[in-house]
Amino acid sequence: MKIYKWLIFYVIMISCNQSQEKKEQGAFIIDVFRKLPIIGISLDIKYELLTQIRIDSTKENLQYAIDIDSINNSILIQSSIAGCYGSSCPYNNYYIKSFKVNNELYKIVLSNCLIVPGNNSQEQFDIFDYYLSSKLLMKDTVSYPALNIQLKDFFNINTPDSIIDKLKDNITPTYSFNNDLLYCVISDYGDNYGILDNKWLEGNTIEIKWNGKYFVRSRIILIK
Repeated sequence: MKIYKWLIFYVIMISCNQSQEKKEQGAFIIDVFRKLPIIGISLDIKYELLTQIRIDSTKENLQYAIDIDSINNSILIQSSIAGCYGSSCPYNNYYIKSFKVNNELYKIVLSNCLIVPGNNSQEQFDIFDYYLSSKLLMKDTVSYPALNIQLKDFFNINTPDSIIDKLKDNITPTYSFNNDLLYCVISDYGDNYGILDNKWLEGNTIEIKWNGKYFVRSRIILIK
């Protein structure tokens, strides 16, 4: 009977600890969002998003929506022109993703992509350090070769320079994430420049992993 009661107490304590941990994680990524210097999102917009989830800014003529994943410590924000709908409308995707270094330190990846039919662009891509105990956010000055991806990295090493030169003014790699992976993607909405059929192309998506110390490139894949 004593063992049985002890097991019940143990299960309750584990559940309470897990619940508290989730709350702390949620506060962690929200605090990061508040402090990040995000191009295109003011402090006022941040505050409104955290209280309303979706807003229409009449001052900026933009509408915003936010999705906060407090379990995986990530945030996705999308902004678009108010009243503009359909595939021809430009919009911004803001990706915020954390990667654990240790119990005290997380790497924060911030990616701001402008999605325009026919020509995507990377507006902002920065790495930060976030310290849990002090809640300090600092710009990371370390250089990560795995994140310095150029258009030529999607093509065979023997690809002629003339092929890359023809495409580089119209196609820009952009960064996003899914679960624990970062993705660097080239897209031209409808393949107007014939990339997917280019014989030199290895893939249009590069996967990037965090190994606890560094970002490393995983593989190149072709997604049609």
